[in-house]
Amino acid sequence: MDNQDTQYVPGGQRQLFLDDHGIESLDGLSRTVHQPDKKGAVIRPEPGLSGREQHSIQTHSAPIWDAERKVWQLWCSSPTTISASGYFESDDGLHWYKPVMNQVEYRGSRANHFVDYALRGHREGPATVVYDPIDPDPGRRYKSATFSSRTHDVGFAVSPDGMQWTGLDDVPAVQSQDTHSLSFDEQKQLFILKTKHPGPIFLPPDAPHIPGDEAGHNSRAASLSTSRDFANWTAPEMSFFADERDQEIGRLAIEETLGDPTRRQPEFNVPETYNAQVYNLSVFRYEGLYVGLAMMFYRSARVSKEWPGFDEMDLPEPILATVRRGGDWTGIWHIQMLSSRDLRSWERVGDRQPFITPSRLDSGAYDTLCIGQPAEPVPRGEELWFYYTGIRSYAIASLKFRDQGAVCLAVLRRDGFVSLDAGEEEGALITRPFVWNGGSLHVNVDAVGGGLKAQVLAADGTELATSQPVNGDQTDARVVWSHGEAGLREGQEVRLRFQLDNASFYSFWFEGG
Repeated sequence: MDNQDTQYVPGGQRQLFLDDHGIESLDGLSRTVHQPDKKGAVIRPEPGLSGREQHSIQTHSAPIWDAERKVWQLWCSSPTTISASGYFESDDGLHWYKPVMNQVEYRGSRANHFVDYALRGHREGPATVVYDPIDPDPGRRYKSATFSSRTHDVGFAVSPDGMQWTGLDDVPAVQSQDTHSLSFDEQKQLFILKTKHPGPIFLPPDAPHIPGDEAGHNSRAASLSTSRDFANWTAPEMSFFADERDQEIGRLAIEETLGDPTRRQPEFNVPETYNAQVYNLSVFRYEGLYVGLAMMFYRSARVSKEWPGFDEMDLPEPILATVRRGGDWTGIWHIQMLSSRDLRSWERVGDRQPFITPSRLDSGAYDTLCIGQPAEPVPRGEELWFYYTGIRSYAIASLKFRDQGAVCLAVLRRDGFVSLDAGEEEGALITRPFVWNGGSLHVNVDAVGGGLKAQVLAADGTELATSQPVNGDQTDARVVWSHGEAGLREGQEVRLRFQLDNASFYSFWFEGG
């Protein structure tokens, strides 16, 4: 086709509405970001451990399905007294158990579920893990990236089964401020590593200078590195950071939290140190685009080691000594959604409506203050399962409390990130032109009490085919043409027009053809 506006719509690839990539016009439709349904904690901290050993358990990975053994696998944090990861398995993704791995000595025994490997002369545990089914070497099918607090960089390891790991001493490490994320785009055979580096600084004009902030505590931003072979990585390139509007959103979020007794309050509140940062960013390919889940840190306080408020907090002596050495900081977290077509230009989805926010105090949930970044979702039937870390506190001062953080689960409808919505008055979507390649048209729509109809339009706007109404709540509804189907020819340039009322429209795609 000569028309440069003609898009390519691959068969079987769902077309979502996180951005306007395939949309020519919208009329009478609003765009809504949908939050997943929280299911609560699925892995809790080890009972009986002291607060300084493990007051929370965290994960940076999504579970991986071992098809041969018929189990889910997941890697989590371990007690701070060892450099390893906790290895878990599950039959259903909800109930997790600890296989005895006999690898790491802990409390005088190796009869535990911890796994580790040697890397650059130190012991590490696999942190973020992905599965690579196309690596010709079966010993490298599992791949991990782990941040080292000793060297402030990310190193790499491989495994045949997710349990026995080998550190890759010959692969150069990638610099990072601390946390990171790893994903694998199997379609493009591309490993995607997001690291953290200092970015632009936005602080109130009266913000105090605190020694140590030069390390980046006032500014965190997400950088991108990629690799085709898990051996040669591009240099980190800054790709996403908080801007001035994020500062406004963060201040409002802090003020709303402080004014709401049903919300957990951050440990400290010092308005002259408020700022918003990108604490971490996870990225994954979903259908035809990349989705980013940004862990937005709305900092409510940065206090120096001389801050007098520590004396009023009844802190145990070891914790008081820690904050007296370097001060402390705290805040609240929201997860914000982004989208990209090239991994470099990112759009905020839904005018920055949050994807996950802290739970209320009376919910009994862990994620009442801190929400660790969700890894890529796990498809389970017509649902997407997001595993993330929920923590009831953040500041070092909170180490005096036990049972503070857990691995949590939230569930979203398949394709359910964003919907185009119509009420009583009919709304319409017209796609950009594309080449008709045949096949059946399918839609994901919640039209309980309403309906959706589709039309195929010729290049000049002439209606070629019209569908019967689609009703009810259906994640995979095949569109049935009432007339005109016989006149549709492969290779012709067409548009689709969707008309809906009292409905939420999530995606469309073609099958067959």
